Amino acid sequence: MPTQRLSQGKLIKMALIECEMTQRDLAKRLGIAVSSLNMKLLGERTFTDHEKNQIAGALGKTVEELFPSDDSECEQNTQAEGYSSI
Repeated sequence: MPTQRLSQGKLIKMALIECEMTQRDLAKRLGIAVSSLNMKLLGERTFTDHEKNQIAGALGKTVEELFPSDDSECEQNTQAEGYSSI
């Protein structure tokens, strides 16, 4: 049975709770509207690389912790379907 991976939005929300920050606080640090941040957390828009670095710094995490690589997800899905990587 494949393991459930947390979305980047959920990872960021969990880190916000750990840091006792609100989405409003983070949006202010990023210089974007709260509504824009919310759409990005929901996966409706994408974060820029600059925003990813700012978020990681603000939350005391690495970019890799908050934004797991899409390549590793693709590899996990392929292996779960019975295909081997080349």
